[in-house]
Amino acid sequence: ENLVVKKECLFNMFVSGTIQDGEDCYKVLAVIVESQNRDVKSDRSLYKACSLDLMKFCRDVPQGDGQRFACLVTISKDPNFRLEPPCQKIVENRVAMYRAALKTHPIEQAMQLYNSIMES
Repeated sequence: ENLVVKKECLFNMFVSGTIQDGEDCYKVLAVIVESQNRDVKSDRSLYKACSLDLMKFCRDVPQGDGQRFACLVTISKDPNFRLEPPCQKIVENRVAMYRAALKTHPIEQAMQLYNSIMES
């Protein structure tokens, strides 16, 4: 649990641009952020906050390639549906994190994933 809190703190510093350990640290965190979006279960905070919404809205969406996260983003933007407040908050946070990761460490594949998430 303590490790999860520290990880969230690092991610918040990453998004806000307040990490003081230099560019290499940003690059490492960007790679971690990009790899987490492949499977929502690898992001324990997201999975914990969104498990109910994943069951409710995304149960038929296959895991991997960011598809379940893309489902959550799509639901979060749809005025006819509403994610649970903790899930909505962390989805918004993760979208901001992925934007920051792409600026820091632009990988073509990650850019394609980001674009597909933002367009859905």
